[in-house]
Amino acid sequence: MTITVGNMTPLFQVYDVRKSVAFYSKTLGFEVTETYEPDGHLYWTKLTHGDVTLMLNAAWEDDERPDKLDEDRIRAHGDTELYFQCDDVDSLYDNLKCAGANIGSPQEQHGRREIVLYDPDGYKLAFYTT
Repeated sequence: MTITVGNMTPLFQVYDVRKSVAFYSKTLGFEVTETYEPDGHLYWTKLTHGDVTLMLNAAWEDDERPDKLDEDRIRAHGDTELYFQCDDVDSLYDNLKCAGANIGSPQEQHGRREIVLYDPDGYKLAFYTT
């Protein structure tokens, strides 16, 4: 049996969907393409940037969300990474630094030049140039 698949879209469970949307749109240039926002409460969104798609979902209902993001939850994301290929990692680094992103300097890893930053929920995002 052959299975035909298309694109893959990661779904991140996040503490504050609005804060995450601001990070992905303002810092990284993603565009919101779909939302689920009953009664003004943003629970889910789909974002795109070129051919890349990402979904963000509220980890809690509004009345169940803790007062602050649990550090243990952030550490639990340590094994989750998204890698994005880009044309010029050094220019991207400069742009992200100017935008105020907390980002490490470009490094050579496994034959690639890459930078790493973390989203508000501690998900690791790497951008690389081969």
